[in-house]
Amino acid sequence: MGNKPLTWQQIWLVILSPFLFSATILALASVGDTAASRIAWPVFGGLLAIVVLLIVLHVRRSRANDIEPDILALMVGPENVMHLGDAHLYVSATQVPEGLSLLLLIQNVRAGEGKFRLSFGSDGNRDLLATDVPTAAVKLGPAAVAIGMCVVPLASESGGSFAMALSGKCKMKGSLVRFVRRTAVTKKVNPALTGLALGAGHLIIGGGTFLRHRLAPAPLPATPLSEDQVEWNFGLIWEPGDPATPDAVQARLDQAMGMAQLEPVDANDDDDDDDEILDAERIT
Repeated sequence: MGNKPLTWQQIWLVILSPFLFSATILALASVGDTAASRIAWPVFGGLLAIVVLLIVLHVRRSRANDIEPDILALMVGPENVMHLGDAHLYVSATQVPEGLSLLLLIQNVRAGEGKFRLSFGSDGNRDLLATDVPTAAVKLGPAAVAIGMCVVPLASESGGSFAMALSGKCKMKGSLVRFVRRTAVTKKVNPALTGLALGAGHLIIGGGTFLRHRLAPAPLPATPLSEDQVEWNFGLIWEPGDPATPDAVQARLDQAMGMAQLEPVDANDDDDDDDEILDAERIT
């Protein structure tokens, strides 16, 4: 699934590293040369001070205590939570009689509101799904947790495996209220970048975050869902001030899942910016 997203301190450390290395070489080479030392050593000292400051800020951020609870970790476990921009998320797929049921859980990690958007790549799924998976787009309040559900009709009774590439963005306002970084949602390396890297003697391939699932052979419903019926439905299941105990959170999740009234199917049994942004309405 990829690594944790870089903090802005880490990004600047990567940028400044070659400059600090060069300044170190020049400073050492200037020993005995008074004129050169007057320039080289102050530059080296300034860059070193900036690097040390960035490291201290990064360590302080990494050790900061969360202001709001980690609701998604209570629901699905921290190892299953991903990171996209200013949100943590969990996504899963389940086969149901109506088709493929997608579940999305999102938590805003900042103290202000903003927009979340997640797209599902359709490459390799044309023979399995009757329609493309619509982009999940929703507005979230401060530190809020939302649930999204969508059912996509199947195109075939034969079943099969697929992998949908996940991509998106999330920008929220306000300061951080949750500091833990999770596994980042990453994009697949562009083939053009691979070609350029090969020209320079480097091999860069792979990347990307995928939702993988195996569909069991199953009969198609007599009245399949139309393309107009394939949409995301969102609900707000937690916000600051609500109980954050495991039992309370699980009860709210079970209630939201029950509203869908979907019967799971055992898959192991042989027999862009123009998308509508929805407000997550509270599930009570």
